[in-house]
Amino acid sequence: MSTQITGMRGVYAVATELSARGFIVSVTSREAKAVDLLISDSNGRSQFGVQVKAITKGGFWGVGSKPIPYSPSYVYVFVRFRDNRTPPATEFYVVPSEDAEKLRLSTGLKDKTDVNYAAVKNGDYLNNWTVFDLKR
Repeated sequence: MSTQITGMRGVYAVATELSARGFIVSVTSREAKAVDLLISDSNGRSQFGVQVKAITKGGFWGVGSKPIPYSPSYVYVFVRFRDNRTPPATEFYVVPSEDAEKLRLSTGLKDKTDVNYAAVKNGDYLNNWTVFDLKR
């Protein structure tokens, strides 16, 4: 499966999860940089920009070499599709942007363009959907 298809699969999987939690979800244009989803609560009081990164194998999500901007309303969701499992499993790691930048810098890689699966897995980010409750 191509990385583009994996990426779109991740965007729609996250959109499904957020919709199930009562958010209004809009998928942005594929040309939009840094934000894949715009979400709002049903009252319009809380809005978030969501960047989705998805992998099916490997240990890194590519995030680029530029610093990740911090905002309490900007969230990364790192998705890992475990298609080799029976039944297949999907892991969602919901990471505030401030933490995403710290994870990017801690990879140990020279160019600092990736977030390491092991570092994310060892944090308290698995299904951390409460990040979106902070402003509700």
